[in-house]
Amino acid sequence: MAVTEERDPSMVKLEDPSQFNKLKPVEGKKPAKLQKLAFPPSQWSDMDVDDWKAKFRIGGFGSLFIIVFLPTIFAALYFFFIASDQYISEAKFLVRSSDKQQVGGLGALLQTTGLGTAPEETFSVIDFMGSRDGLKAVDEALDYRSMMGADGIDFLGRFPNPLNGDTFEGMYDHYQRHVTALHSASSGISELEVKGFTPSDAQKIASTLLDEGEKLVNRMNQRARDDSLELARQEVALAEQRVLENQLEMKAFRVREGIVDPLAESEQALELITELKGERAKIETELSLTSQVAPDSVKNRMLQEQLSAINKQLGSEQQKLISESGSLVGTYADYEKMALEAEFASKALLTAQANLASARVEAGRKQLYLERIVEPNEPDYSRYPKRFLSVLTVLMTCFLIYAMIWLLYVNAREHKQ
Repeated sequence: MAVTEERDPSMVKLEDPSQFNKLKPVEGKKPAKLQKLAFPPSQWSDMDVDDWKAKFRIGGFGSLFIIVFLPTIFAALYFFFIASDQYISEAKFLVRSSDKQQVGGLGALLQTTGLGTAPEETFSVIDFMGSRDGLKAVDEALDYRSMMGADGIDFLGRFPNPLNGDTFEGMYDHYQRHVTALHSASSGISELEVKGFTPSDAQKIASTLLDEGEKLVNRMNQRARDDSLELARQEVALAEQRVLENQLEMKAFRVREGIVDPLAESEQALELITELKGERAKIETELSLTSQVAPDSVKNRMLQEQLSAINKQLGSEQQKLISESGSLVGTYADYEKMALEAEFASKALLTAQANLASARVEAGRKQLYLERIVEPNEPDYSRYPKRFLSVLTVLMTCFLIYAMIWLLYVNAREHKQ
């Protein structure tokens, strides 16, 4: 039996080029160049494309380079060669009130002086510094747009820039990245941090924000003073109106009743009744004696006539004092009610006037203060950008993104198989 010698198909010499179509790839892993020889030249370009696809497939070096190393290279070029230096100016301030106290930390020290921090007003100042109104104030005072668009500032750090555009909202986003104000609840002290591309710019922006914050505190003081004085003035005006209405009512009462003072009139009527009763008692006593001695005498008749006149006058005075209509008792009751209202109105007026005087005294005092603990400094070295840390952050972020994509890709392939 003849033994046929097996030959490697890749080493067979073919005389007819048409026999290329009958060749099959060699089983087993061969070098790429040898594998390529197992295919006709018309398919070599397709194999090159497949090789490049494999390189850029997830898990290959190409995809790793594009997702991780290429952004890191761009970040390194930007941060080490393009990014402009940024200087930090810091300031610390305290908003305190003369009628609020805080225990603990700096508040315990201020408590001995009768002063305390005002948290609500402090947060108002901090919010103002980071608001659009704060940006407008800085822009009006320093021309923020020109300051941040000066020559020498890199294309991403300046304003306008490709990220923020040239709108006010874009400028506000840029402003928020450069101005930070924080409040410490433990000490009651607030800290302002401003980034600038020159030391003087950072210091100017911080000083302007502190000035504008102090103006805001003064406006709140003025508003509180105006409200307090306005309320006190309204109370005085209402009390004066009440007194005036009461006086007009009493005047109309006197004209209608024809009595100036019902109390004095009542006292006079009571005195007259008392005198008439005493006179009547005397006449009755004298008449009793005369009737016993000389009942028909002229003196007896005169005493009887006097007694009758006194009784008539006494009845008239009593009727005037206690009758149901037009009596001094009813008139005095109405008058006493009006007199009591007049007394209350007078006391209310005195109280309102005292409150107005107190409000004026309080208005003369400053209720809120913005105390500068640390003035804005002019830095002598740049603290930003953190070049190495920024590049490292880009590298780690891109690597984590690549790792997550790779995990998702592997998981999808396993489910597909």
